[in-house]
Amino acid sequence: MINACNEVLCLVNLDPNSPKIFGFSEFLAGLALMVLAWTIADTRYRFRVKTAPVPLEKITFWVVLFVGILSLMTDLWRANGFPVIKGNLISSVTWQALLAGVYFLTFISWVWFAFIRPSKFSKMTYRRYIETVYNYILKGSKSELAIVSDELSRSTDKIILYATSLPLKFRDRRDIKDIPMIERAANEILGLISDKRFCQAVIESSQTFVLYLFLDIESKNKYNVNIRIFSKNITTEALRYNDSFLYHESSHYESGIIGKIKPLSSAIFGKFDLVENIGTAFDIDYELEQTWSDKELKAYVGAFSLFVEDYFGKKNYSHSYVFSRTIDRIVQHSSQLYTLNGLDNIWQSDSARKLKVITKFFETAIQKLNARDTQFNYNLRIRGDDLGFSSCIYDSLSNAMFDVIHNASYISKPLYSMWSIHHNSVFNSFFLSPKETGEASKIIQHKLRRLIYNEIIRLNTSPNFKGARILGFCLSTLGLKPSEKRTSRNTYALHKAVLSWVRRNYNSLQKINSNVSDACLFDSISYDKSNNRLVKVYEANGITQVNKYIYLDLD
Repeated sequence: MINACNEVLCLVNLDPNSPKIFGFSEFLAGLALMVLAWTIADTRYRFRVKTAPVPLEKITFWVVLFVGILSLMTDLWRANGFPVIKGNLISSVTWQALLAGVYFLTFISWVWFAFIRPSKFSKMTYRRYIETVYNYILKGSKSELAIVSDELSRSTDKIILYATSLPLKFRDRRDIKDIPMIERAANEILGLISDKRFCQAVIESSQTFVLYLFLDIESKNKYNVNIRIFSKNITTEALRYNDSFLYHESSHYESGIIGKIKPLSSAIFGKFDLVENIGTAFDIDYELEQTWSDKELKAYVGAFSLFVEDYFGKKNYSHSYVFSRTIDRIVQHSSQLYTLNGLDNIWQSDSARKLKVITKFFETAIQKLNARDTQFNYNLRIRGDDLGFSSCIYDSLSNAMFDVIHNASYISKPLYSMWSIHHNSVFNSFFLSPKETGEASKIIQHKLRRLIYNEIIRLNTSPNFKGARILGFCLSTLGLKPSEKRTSRNTYALHKAVLSWVRRNYNSLQKINSNVSDACLFDSISYDKSNNRLVKVYEANGITQVNKYIYLDLD
């Protein structure tokens, strides 16, 4: 028994029978539970702990180390009755409670940041966020990336808030030392999430991340943040994955209320200013587009239609590079129609089904223009030298429709396939649809008729196969005999003008270049040289028992 005192301090033996509330055995029991909890924690909670405002893992290690050593030493001291300093500052029970409190507080800190109040991207956490996101994306596990994207959904508002909205040229420069570190971190995170694997994981498992991100961009008007590559890749992956929002948000009839309001599609594609400033939402890789069926094209056109609807709803017209590029991409999918030439059962092919999607898009787009109270400013007829300065949305649509007609004109036989494509799909959609009765329809049809006729009369000075196919398209759909009763008033004048040109110039074209003149005549129309006329044959069928012939006498 020690009971020694001097002028400075007193030492007394620690009573082995003093109360025990926390010792090494309790420490080991608690540690076992903590290790079990940390071991079974999935990626979500590990991500939350790694991105906490304080280094929880390091703090926990040192706390566990010191609490374990001190609790072990406390049990050893008490069991052997070793001397301790006498005083009222801290008792044996208070010391144990202090160790237990620190130990318990450490565990509660994990619970707080992992379950109750996970951290967000902020000035205190941005370094941990950029490091953690970088490591997960570098690892590339799809299941983990899906959880990371879901966790980032809580921080999209802060990421967009701090991301620098600067011109692209400045963002591409390396001398950005003046930008605060948190803003640079936000920019880097937007660059990291552009990774294709991350975008794929988002589309397959965490599509709400895209919703929150684009809603925050729109609400903060931060259109020039580093989101261009992400926008392109997220659209690509959404089209590649057949269970994505692009296929589920198709229509009210198919998907209910989600198909009607289209929350994701509207957030990404439904705002003109957002899509136009980002500029890459519809820039799909060309090689991937070549593998599309009509299903993918329909989803792509559906997304683009949301952009078009908002674009056409603007009060004043402004040129859109996104619209021009994308409509060219859509029309390009009709370029494979030539493969149907000479084939039966054409509607079993992707090319013919894609054509239906394309013509439906033009019908819908023009219908939206017809619904405007006042049309955009336009020039009804544009001279060649003024095309770059005077073209407008009506010219863009009419030029694209003309390209579709040209691609369809590669089908010249057999008669049923040709008629089905030329008349029933293209001609009906562009000129005869009941929806095509508004002011915008009249403007576009006027421009389209002018494009067709200008291409035909170019044969006078420059015989070419493009003009020949356009002329053949007109002859196959309109016929050789104009009739105001049987021909739509939208095409009656064009019909008369085309036949008048053929009557005056076909013989001259035949003499100059017979190959081009022959290319003007599709199945069922032939050149009767001996009688100087064109002949169209309506073959006998179940209704008529004999062939019917229509003639066009040539000058």
